[in-house]
Amino acid sequence: ALLVLAGTIAVAVPQARAQSGPGTLSVRVTDAANQRPVEAARVFLVGTTFAGATGVDGRLSLRGIPAAEYTIRVLRVGYTEQTKRVPIAAGQTVTLEFAMATAAVNLAAVVTTATGEQRRVEIGNATANIDASKVLEAAPVSNLSDLLNSRAPGVTVTSGSQTGTGSRIRVRGMNSVSLSNEPIWIIDGIRMTSDNAAFQTATGSGGTTGGNNASRVGDLTPEEIENIEIVKGPSAATLYGTDAANGVILVTTKKGRAGAARWNVYGEGGTLFDKNYYPSAYSLFAKTGTSGVSSRTNGCSLQSIGTGVCKADSTVSLNIFDEKDLTPVGTGDRRQMGAQVSGGTEAVRYFFSVEDEQETGVLSLPQFERDRFAASDLPLRPWTDRPNVMARKSLRMNLNAAVSPKLDLAVATNFINVNQRYSLESNATAGLGSHLFGGPGTRENGTVSGLNTPLNGYRAWTPGYMWQEKTGQEVNRFIWSAGANWRPFSWLANRATVGSDFTGRSDENLLLRGEGPPLTATTRLGARGINRVNTNNITVDLGSTATYNLFNLNLKTTGGAQYIGYESSFAQTGSTQLAPGSQIVGSGTIPSVNEGTTIQRTFGVYVEQAINVGDRLFLTAAVRSDQNSAFGTNFQSILYPKASASYLISQEEWWKAPGFVNSVRLRYAYGQSGVQPGPNDAIRFFTANSTSIAGTDQPTVIQAALGNDNLKPERSGEQETGFEV
Repeated sequence: ALLVLAGTIAVAVPQARAQSGPGTLSVRVTDAANQRPVEAARVFLVGTTFAGATGVDGRLSLRGIPAAEYTIRVLRVGYTEQTKRVPIAAGQTVTLEFAMATAAVNLAAVVTTATGEQRRVEIGNATANIDASKVLEAAPVSNLSDLLNSRAPGVTVTSGSQTGTGSRIRVRGMNSVSLSNEPIWIIDGIRMTSDNAAFQTATGSGGTTGGNNASRVGDLTPEEIENIEIVKGPSAATLYGTDAANGVILVTTKKGRAGAARWNVYGEGGTLFDKNYYPSAYSLFAKTGTSGVSSRTNGCSLQSIGTGVCKADSTVSLNIFDEKDLTPVGTGDRRQMGAQVSGGTEAVRYFFSVEDEQETGVLSLPQFERDRFAASDLPLRPWTDRPNVMARKSLRMNLNAAVSPKLDLAVATNFINVNQRYSLESNATAGLGSHLFGGPGTRENGTVSGLNTPLNGYRAWTPGYMWQEKTGQEVNRFIWSAGANWRPFSWLANRATVGSDFTGRSDENLLLRGEGPPLTATTRLGARGINRVNTNNITVDLGSTATYNLFNLNLKTTGGAQYIGYESSFAQTGSTQLAPGSQIVGSGTIPSVNEGTTIQRTFGVYVEQAINVGDRLFLTAAVRSDQNSAFGTNFQSILYPKASASYLISQEEWWKAPGFVNSVRLRYAYGQSGVQPGPNDAIRFFTANSTSIAGTDQPTVIQAALGNDNLKPERSGEQETGFEV
């Protein structure tokens, strides 16, 4: 079938391109206002696979061009599009000059899609583009959430409240009531692990910090990112597969450009303050019955006052955050240093980056606790003093090579090391929130149970006890991708991208014997836990695009296949009731172990047909078929269709509009995508247990999950229409 398609396309290619002898096109792009070179302008030979980007000097050379007459198109964010028609003869070098005028509206001229780069005017759905380099020049950005927040319509970012914690990201709201609503992330063409990562704790909620979790998205360094594109909803994300209904976030890292070495050395430092308002706690003093004694512990509520059961006497209030000796919020600090170098020749280009970052959150042991530790000669450990810190190191190398006029290669590598620790939070019984906000509104509220430590307005125990537990995480992560673009003919382009995102994670908690809150009768006997997690996300993405003319139409046919392999395994060990002075798992009297593996595989194929009518009407139709290991055994695959139209109606000769209207575009898109089930939802499985029968424990088997042989992914469909003036 491919041979037939190739033969058909070969017939459709204009005869002029069959002439022997390649030519060369040399392009120079400048700013019309100041004649300065325009870097990173995209240059296309319309109707072919020849394309490239200008270097720092605004120049680009394209070689190996078959003799013919071509339309040369130049695009750059912030500038209006320009085209020129030029003949290129065999063996000839043609030089063109483009003076780009500034655009009234600064929109991305070229966007990245599942089938490659496309002009923005050719797609029927809305996209959002964030130029990371310009954002970093204008505002302080400490993490990727800051880069996304309030910079893309329809994208909601709910940031974590602790240093190093992740954010909840929603693209056009909620799509599922039972499955994940997080978008998928793709970095330099490969799938990135982007889920939040819980870690085990001895106290608290036993799986998280009771609130915010670490996020693998937060591992990335914003300074290494060139731009971010956000694909919104099923109408745009169809070709990204079964788990793309919640949107797709495409991250492109910086690349080198031809020219002399360009150094960028940066650094920042400063302090962190918490400017939030926190409410005060109140208590009601009242009298009941004939008693003349006023008390706040008699259970007198507003309802009881209204019915006359008790009589209000007075109220007291306390805002712990306003008391300098009580508040757990202090001043944090931040330091960041980095260096980048890029450059190269037209044949080989490079980008290297190294960064070191440290941040200490605002949580700090209150002064009254410091006084207690000093008076009692208790050791003040670093995680008790400042429970929330983060240190991140990043090393990146990106290489691009033009091996020949027909073959380009690219390699991107990134090693990341993150060390961080967190405070237990509101939803953990031992955490800060329930004791900070659950207090009675007065300093005079007794002592910590069994320990005679004044509570000073905290509910059951004070920060000095809850922060004696160390809850930390270390991450070593390596992301790599390798890509090839091979153009054997002027009308055919083939691309291949392979890579993986490997994360080695180590969670730990430590609560020494005789420390910590009196959560249970055995909590203060100590605990130690270690959780080792390895996660690997493998991507193989192949595609071919044929561009040809037929009946005065410019046609583009793309076919591709994609494989995503996700595997995560963990081994967990821990123990409680540690020996005095010990901090290893083996010293505990009650051990616990656990392990598990999650495997998920997705294989998809797709085909897309695009039609360009007069460079003003753009029609696209596509379909993708997916198989996924999470589907039930009776459900083999699913189809996701897509269709879109984009019409530059203002390009029509009959169009009449006021002079201040430069362009009008109408667009429509329809598409379907899905959210895959949980990895084991379709499987029926059992667990071992013991049950007391006639007073004797007997081994039993319990059905842990019913399974479903007909389980399908959730399917979402979306229609989108709009106009741009």
